[in-house]
Amino acid sequence: MTVWWTLHRGEPAEQDGVRVLSAWERSYVDSLRVPVRRRDFVHGRWVAKHLLSAHLEEVYGRTVALDAIEVERDADGVPRAHVRGPWRVDPAFGVSISHRHGAVLAATMPGRDVGIGADLERIEPRSRALVEDFFAASEIAAVDAAADPALVANTVWSAKEAVLKALHLGLSVDTRRVRCDVPVAGDAWREIGVECDLENAGHPRCWCLRRDDLVLTLAVAAPARVELVEREVVPFAAAVVPPPGDVYA
Repeated sequence: MTVWWTLHRGEPAEQDGVRVLSAWERSYVDSLRVPVRRRDFVHGRWVAKHLLSAHLEEVYGRTVALDAIEVERDADGVPRAHVRGPWRVDPAFGVSISHRHGAVLAATMPGRDVGIGADLERIEPRSRALVEDFFAASEIAAVDAAADPALVANTVWSAKEAVLKALHLGLSVDTRRVRCDVPVAGDAWREIGVECDLENAGHPRCWCLRRDDLVLTLAVAAPARVELVEREVVPFAAAVVPPPGDVYA
């Protein structure tokens, strides 16, 4: 199982961002009244579509126009990728997008109805109320004992969000029912121990990574062998050779 991911900082030029949107996505953007929500939506789609286009080219051997890729949300709020136009192919890819302070983390994985979650947090102090209201007792103890409480608190919170996205639940459940034993996030992916007290949750897996002032987490719903492969976002799906990824058995 291969998860492709990319982190992008700095928004695309407005004309480039809007150009990659499908007709439905443009209509949706026009309905958004808060400027930051419009910017986040366009930026997130721009990043995700470049990632998906490169993935489609590798899997199917053909180039897909970015505005032909549509990332919609189903009735449960789970993002789904579709390809529109004369070259109709069911990409069968799961996709997850996270925004934070002008940065976008996007991840994609092949397969129908796959569970994938990506989350991005800035490393900054978290309120005591958030920690006590949303963290399990073991996680609160880890934050209190940490040399860098902000790093640990944001890694725990990010991991919970990524796992709940992968399980297609989001924040609809008590976050304390997902317990994360987090390592100190560093410059290489490190696996997080995850325990879920949720019906049919199975055994999700999650990893964390630190990039400058951000902590990134990726999660998958199935306990399979996973390879995490980073892709650089390049304009209009320019061909690149896949670099070796990080493999987790």
